[in-house]
Amino acid sequence: DKSVTLDEKLYEKLASCWIAARELDRAVAPLERAGDLSSSGEPLLRLGEVNVQREDWAGAEAALDRALAKGGLGDAAQAHFLLGVALFNEGRLAEARERFSTAGQSPSHNAAAEAYLKLIEHNLANTRL
Repeated sequence: DKSVTLDEKLYEKLASCWIAARELDRAVAPLERAGDLSSSGEPLLRLGEVNVQREDWAGAEAALDRALAKGGLGDAAQAHFLLGVALFNEGRLAEARERFSTAGQSPSHNAAAEAYLKLIEHNLANTRL
């Protein structure tokens, strides 16, 4: 009897196949399921990344909030950075600034976070004129 166990790893592999095939919409459900089954927030971080690529800002925010709450992330600064991107694109600049400031504390995300922080300051300065 050859049966397949539907576990977190299987759902992550399925999502990886859809991502490799550039079928991002089809990767969402397996990543959500992997996120539900996983003890860490890693699959939810990946779901957040996919949702950012899909420009589903609300979906990205929800996935990344869950990833950070669940914990166990190898790169929490990545989650803060992507959350900043989602919030920025939703026009929620003050909240985005907080996330980019947190992400910027990581050397691997500092340059990109600083670029967004400058962009936010520029946008806020223009709205004050």
